[in-house]
Amino acid sequence: MMNFFHLWLFIFNEWWMILELQSKFVLASLGNEIPCSNPLGLMSGMIRDWQMSASSNRSPTTDPNCQVKYGRLMEASGKAWCAGRAVPYEWLQIDLGVAAKITALMTQGRCDGHQWVTSYHVSYSMDAFHWKYCSDAYNKRKLFNGNNDSHSMKISYLDEAIVARFIRFHVMEWRVHPSMRVEIVGCQECNELISLPPRAKLTASSWRPWKKQNTCSPQDGSFYSHGAWCAKSTNANQWLQVDLGPPTLVTGMVTKGRGDGRHRHWVTSYTVTYSNDSLVWYYYRDGNQRELKEFGGNMDQNTDRRHYLNQPFVARYIRFQPIKWKKRVSMRIGVIGCPHTGNEDSQSVALWVRRD
Repeated sequence: MMNFFHLWLFIFNEWWMILELQSKFVLASLGNEIPCSNPLGLMSGMIRDWQMSASSNRSPTTDPNCQVKYGRLMEASGKAWCAGRAVPYEWLQIDLGVAAKITALMTQGRCDGHQWVTSYHVSYSMDAFHWKYCSDAYNKRKLFNGNNDSHSMKISYLDEAIVARFIRFHVMEWRVHPSMRVEIVGCQECNELISLPPRAKLTASSWRPWKKQNTCSPQDGSFYSHGAWCAKSTNANQWLQVDLGPPTLVTGMVTKGRGDGRHRHWVTSYTVTYSNDSLVWYYYRDGNQRELKEFGGNMDQNTDRRHYLNQPFVARYIRFQPIKWKKRVSMRIGVIGCPHTGNEDSQSVALWVRRD
């Protein structure tokens, strides 16, 4: 009975802290103290497992509750990311997908192991290659205070907001073992799946008519369709094009395979071209790379595959050009981004270009 009481007391305390945190954010926003104060997706699951990585973690065979994907604030059942080695500078990395303005960090320890991080450094990057550490008033690496127990949430506000896509938590000191759960607080634009325009806005190089059910037209290539666009010819010269209407700031792509029943068809890799007038087309490349970017496609019919762009672009027309596929060229597509305002300064967080 005592254990049951303690469990409910723990749950009550955790949710009370979340409500208190939300209240602080709302009040601060109303007072213009912290105008950028939204949890960016670790708790909610908007940040996917593949967007989390680490320098190391304990083997799942040794401790199955220590995987990187469990490094989310409020992860249940005492799970957390646990470093593979108990040494300083082991890190947990979060890819936000689209660059964000970051104003605060939140941490927790691991409940079932009585383990937590007591201090840590933070580094950040736009491209996962060039890193910079958060610094203090003396221009030295800022040492953030961590947790005092395994379950309470610790909020650390940044002295100055940073703009980044990638964040690393570098463990410096800990109790028992370096284990932690995290959330990132700030604001982020252009990370929503764009609702595709009316059906006539999807066109294709060709499509395969079906006698009984017409589920292979270009219109069926919309992300939320139950069918898919199916090319008439099985070769690498096929494409599915979307007209986004007004110029759009594009930050990512998402695809699925053919969703109607027994047809196990999907695209396993593709390239992307874009245009503003449908006459002059540009191939998407990463940064200064000469080679075309080949995006990894799907491995089944209905699991979506998402890619965030290292070099966001502005366009009206986008073409998905399949390179490899399973049985037939069939796919559903979605575009991540937001309407382009025409003001680069207002969208500079999302529309960043590294100039070497």
